[in-house]
Amino acid sequence: MVFQLLFQGQIIAYNAFDPATDMLLMFGFVKVEPETVQIANPIFETRLYNYLKEKN
Repeated sequence: MVFQLLFQGQIIAYNAFDPATDMLLMFGFVKVEPETVQIANPIFETRLYNYLKEKN
């Protein structure tokens, strides 16, 4: 889900029953804007982007 947000620019609809969304919300990596999921802050965005970029 994070890869889709950062690298593919997809808009992901918020689903309260999705375990991936629930986990990302619990750790504060994402926030829920009007019915969509977005990265919570620019620091997380940069750190997650760099991590996923190196991993691939």
